[in-house]
Amino acid sequence: KWVIDRYAKDYRVPAFPADRSLYMLHGNVAMDYIGMYETLQDDFALICEHLKLPFNNLWPRLKRNKKYNYKDYYTPLTRGLIAEVFREEIEMFGYEY
Repeated sequence: KWVIDRYAKDYRVPAFPADRSLYMLHGNVAMDYIGMYETLQDDFALICEHLKLPFNNLWPRLKRNKKYNYKDYYTPLTRGLIAEVFREEIEMFGYEY
């Protein structure tokens, strides 16, 4: 609710964490590789392999009793805000939202 109260009036302000300057330069992706949170451990292992660094599979895998869908946490209004604010990332990384 506080996100809506604070940003819904003008969500184009740079208060949202879509800071594309972290990975884009002049509108183009400026990285050789972008790891995904959904496959973080595998992506990190791939980076270590590419850099010829050891990778010790030490990250714990947490058990989840119930699968939650992230969409259950959003209202139609917040879904619309997220879909518009992060449109480029959703398209670029092949997310379905």
